[in-house]
Amino acid sequence: MLSADTVPPDETTTVDLTLNLPQDLAEGEYQAEVNLSTREWAEVIPSTVTIVWSVTPIPWIELYGLPLALGVLALLGAVLVLIIVIRRALVQRPWGVLMIVRAPPGTLKRDYPLLNSDGRGRIFVGRKRRCQIRLNHSSIELLHAVIFAKKRKVTEQTEGKKRPTTVKKPVCLIRNLGKGIVEVGGVRLREGQVSRPLQDKTPVIFGDFEFQWRKL
Repeated sequence: MLSADTVPPDETTTVDLTLNLPQDLAEGEYQAEVNLSTREWAEVIPSTVTIVWSVTPIPWIELYGLPLALGVLALLGAVLVLIIVIRRALVQRPWGVLMIVRAPPGTLKRDYPLLNSDGRGRIFVGRKRRCQIRLNHSSIELLHAVIFAKKRKVTEQTEGKKRPTTVKKPVCLIRNLGKGIVEVGGVRLREGQVSRPLQDKTPVIFGDFEFQWRKL
């Protein structure tokens, strides 16, 4: 039952009508009739008002659009992370240790295990902060050299076989990036020149620092 305040003659008033509909109405058209009357039983024209409404399905984009978009973004993020992990796993890294033999006076005399590299598996030697091997000395350039790994054909003797076999294995190389002293295995490298593959106990010189390469 709805009621309104007293309405003077020839004037109007607004009555709010709220229908509490079930949540599980099936699709289709519905209607309801509202009967109008007054307490003094005056004549009301019209005495009946018909209300018609329709129940339509919610578009799937409204129901599933946001969850679907979030799911797609999460899937793309997972795929991207997987690609990065796979790429990093496939990058050849120059695992090994540069064991210190001689260091200039006043500098830190320490070994450098090559456990960290950039995203492309390179290890930089120099005075810059971003260098994985930072040698702070006047004989070292800002970017002095780079150590990296690359697959090369290697001839080795396999147990049980009479003849040596040639296989592709990652080997460690050093490139001279500037005009500073870079010497590998007794061979002085020119600017841009790449060394021969490093062998266990190969002597390596950067400026006034002397190391010995040891495989891990």
